[in-house]
Amino acid sequence: MRIMYDSVQPGLIPAGAEIVAGYVSGKYKWSSADWARFPHAAHVRIDVNGTEPFASDVIDVERYDMTPGGAALWARMRQEQRGWWSAAYVSLSGLGALREAMGDLQCEYWVADWTDQPELLAGRRIVATQYASTTRGYDLSIVVDKWFPTPQ
Repeated sequence: MRIMYDSVQPGLIPAGAEIVAGYVSGKYKWSSADWARFPHAAHVRIDVNGTEPFASDVIDVERYDMTPGGAALWARMRQEQRGWWSAAYVSLSGLGALREAMGDLQCEYWVADWTDQPELLAGRRIVATQYASTTRGYDLSIVVDKWFPTPQ
């Protein structure tokens, strides 16, 4: 297991992070310089509004971002056009509705469950659990080793 950092302010993430997650769409889109700050980290790219299905790794399913149905359309497009697996970020309370919307689509899940304990939630295709939102301006997730194993 490894720790992943994400933030709407990438400059707050420690430069030595092993995995960073940032935005490729929306209000908090990271710049090239933001990504370049982490040359030795694996980069997880988040699409918040569904406009970057082939420049992202994860669809963000939460209030003001994608709905479960919209996320399923995003995942279907990726699967049909490129044969890609998808991943979706969702809160624990929204996981059931998202799984239902995804149906048999190939999707892994990054689930938010802020317990402040770095423990992966049990469940089919759960590959990361966001467990803390720090006062330092970034969130922390525990990630299975096979997910985004190499730097970009």
